[in-house]
Amino acid sequence: LSSQGLELVAEVQSAASAYLILQLELIVLRQRSADMRLLRQRFESELLPLHRTLDQALNRLVEHKERLLDDYYERAEADRAAFQLHLFGLLALITLTALLLTWYLASRVGQAYREQRKALAAARTAVAARDDMMGIVAHDLRNPLGLIGLEAAILRSKLPAGEAQRHAESIERVTHQM
Repeated sequence: LSSQGLELVAEVQSAASAYLILQLELIVLRQRSADMRLLRQRFESELLPLHRTLDQALNRLVEHKERLLDDYYERAEADRAAFQLHLFGLLALITLTALLLTWYLASRVGQAYREQRKALAAARTAVAARDDMMGIVAHDLRNPLGLIGLEAAILRSKLPAGEAQRHAESIERVTHQM
């Protein structure tokens, strides 16, 4: 409790003690004496003012506590609003970071895709060039090889059977394989 709260509690305790002592005294007096007029006079002149004093002290203590609670709730509301503001700021920062990261990754994937397409186009061009060159080389080699094979066949047919004919057959076979 604050110093003011401690003073109010002490005031309530003091008023309650005085009220309780007088109340017990009047109860004992009622049991000993049958004079209701004296009892009513003391009740009205002494006990009722103590009751009002106790009631006022309790009201001041309750008002003090209510003010403290109101202050606490206002601070809690301000803290909650500040926390909410920080939370929204953090959420915005996370969202912005996610968007930037997404943009960066998308641009990197796009760049890799473009590079792959260029590499594929270059590979297709190289394969087409190779196929063209192989066709030209095959065509260019087929004519001389055909001529060599033809000459070997002619030699084989004109030569007598023997070692020269075997060489001619070998040349014909190799050119045919080529």
